[in-house]
Amino acid sequence: MLSRMAANQEQIKYGTRRRNAAGEEEVYLLGAWAPRDVADQYLAREEYERRVHGPRGAQKRAKIVSKSALGAGGELSREQQAWSDRARAVIRRAGHRRGGARDVLIELFAREDCALTAQEIDKRLRAWLQNGVVERPVGIASVYRGVEVLQDLRLIARVDVGDGVARYERAPLEQNEHHHHHFVCDQCGLLVPFDDDALEDAINALESRFGFVAKEHEVVLRGTCLECS
Repeated sequence: MLSRMAANQEQIKYGTRRRNAAGEEEVYLLGAWAPRDVADQYLAREEYERRVHGPRGAQKRAKIVSKSALGAGGELSREQQAWSDRARAVIRRAGHRRGGARDVLIELFAREDCALTAQEIDKRLRAWLQNGVVERPVGIASVYRGVEVLQDLRLIARVDVGDGVARYERAPLEQNEHHHHHFVCDQCGLLVPFDDDALEDAINALESRFGFVAKEHEVVLRGTCLECS
């Protein structure tokens, strides 16, 4: 399990190693510290992908080749397309080259309604490869780098629900745009998004009451889902 990122860890490089307070070795991956055994599995996959597909610069870029293979999720809604277009424009203005992995990640996040862990992102992209949505694999290191770029540009937001695992979801197009919150099952880890206009109105009322302008907020309700109760 990944440990929660401290405020001063934003500048830590991918793959940095340390020992925690218990003396256990950890590796920094995708904005959080992972136990060595978990990290070594990902780093071994990265090395395997490098040997099979060649150095990063020599690899053909991953790209979406068959949206029809996604079935009903192949076409983006107007809101999803707007976020996708904005993400590509922001990346271009930031001076980044149009990368295959980043483009595939944009397509993935545009279609997701809730936050994903690094493992879930990797699992979905491998399923896309198997189903013919993409023609080449997206290496795990490319996933890490792509997510970090999207987060740095505030195109996706990190979601912390108190279990120490980093999750990511697309950020609202506008700062004041309505966004969802989360139910979390303490038994199975199920994450369920929800939105509620009355809750947002109550938060706005609290801002007025205390003379405070909140730049962002996240409501997490913990408990037990129906399957686990």
